[in-house]
Amino acid sequence: MHTIAAWSFATIAVALAPLSRSWQSPRPSARSCRSPRRRRGVVRTGVATDYCVQTLGCTLEDAVRAEAKMLPQVANSVRRDKAEVVCAELRAKLGLSDHEMRKLVLRVPTVLTLNMDKNVNPKLDWLQERLDLSRDELKKICLTLPATLAYSVDKNLEPKLSYFEHELGMSPQEIRSKIISMPARLGYSIEKRYRPRLAAIRATAGADPAAVIDRIRAADAEFCKRTGVSIDTLRREQARVR
Repeated sequence: MHTIAAWSFATIAVALAPLSRSWQSPRPSARSCRSPRRRRGVVRTGVATDYCVQTLGCTLEDAVRAEAKMLPQVANSVRRDKAEVVCAELRAKLGLSDHEMRKLVLRVPTVLTLNMDKNVNPKLDWLQERLDLSRDELKKICLTLPATLAYSVDKNLEPKLSYFEHELGMSPQEIRSKIISMPARLGYSIEKRYRPRLAAIRATAGADPAAVIDRIRAADAEFCKRTGVSIDTLRREQARVR
């Protein structure tokens, strides 16, 4: 009798085992076991953040926000020794204070990965000579528009300055003055911003071509209002370059 009872109990236990396992909490998946640094929405921190905090004196919050601006592969390429060289040479080249160095890196943290000898120094020398800039004027451009440090001379800077001269009819002195007063003018696209607006100006009687560069920051509606250009005319010119 005891044998039959024991056998029945064992049989019931085996039968219920799968059910008891299903009642247990599921094991965490490989995805849920990942480090928080790899989850979507969690901000990575790495060499860039450490360098900004430990060397440049940035707050942790600002440093993390700056690193988050970089693509993962770019952030992973940041090396402390290279960052030291970049910042040291930029300080010497532009006469940057600690505050100005922090400001530049926080706005465009990819500067920490730039090659000073092959790209940045030749570019700054070229721009300084091309626009006859003092060191303070060159510094103003770089601090106001840090992306200048990454712009290509052949594909961006020279074509843009030549466009101002040949298409807008500006003298070298006028170009120099406009860029120093508002360095952001170097940041707008010829194809998407300057050319459509100039074409719309030329199609409008009495409109002044100088407004193309003077009002480059204005939104389309404001630009048209200030220049007398029809918004339909501007839209037509914009469609031609899309």
